[in-house]
Amino acid sequence: MISKENPDNKIYSELKLADDSTGQSGKELKVTIDDIKTISVSSHIQGENTAAGSYHGSAWLISPFD
Repeated sequence: MISKENPDNKIYSELKLADDSTGQSGKELKVTIDDIKTISVSSHIQGENTAAGSYHGSAWLISPFD
């Protein structure tokens, strides 16, 4: 993510997925969906040598179907 005040300031987010029914978690999951499946997404945000402020950005979640 990039600071609105100073574009040189950046922070990074690491996404983690978790299958609520099996407890499986990580950056990638392989699951079987019979009817309804709940997958939680969490984000760990960190930055080095950055100032506090308002940051903006986006994350992509891609879910292919085999």
